Amino acid sequence: MTRVLLLSALLVAPAFAADAPALPPVPDGKTRLIVIRESSFSGMLAQARFSVDGNGVGSLGNGDGAAFDGAPGELELSVGNSLNWYGGMKATLTTAAGETHYIAISPNGWSIGPKAHDAEGPLTFGRVICSGSWCLTQLSDADAAPLLKDTTIEPPKN
Repeated sequence: MTRVLLLSALLVAPAFAADAPALPPVPDGKTRLIVIRESSFSGMLAQARFSVDGNGVGSLGNGDGAAFDGAPGELELSVGNSLNWYGGMKATLTTAAGETHYIAISPNGWSIGPKAHDAEGPLTFGRVICSGSWCLTQLSDADAAPLLKDTTIEPPKN
């Protein structure tokens, strides 16, 4: 029985991103967002559509991640559901040139950190912004590290 459980765990364990290529440095005059979609059973079939200032950055599946380089300043982040369950949400994030910000997307009800169910507002450390479907939170480098270990981050396309 133990062997069956161990084999099952190995088959469903996430692939480690240790062999993934390193991201290039943040370009001069830009800020970088690294968006991580938490891997979870809840909402695992839905794609999270992420946008910055109204421009679609990408659609993230369960356990996916992506990097986005853009102009610094106050950015409007939004996430919606490819199945349009419960609508989307918006949050703002103030950034500066040369900074890297880690943003976690999780299905509502399974978010990292405190359960603050604000539908919109400024995204700061320790604050979770949620809609009916999704939650966003800004992670510190230390909080992002375990998620990054198990996530392949797509490099910036912009």
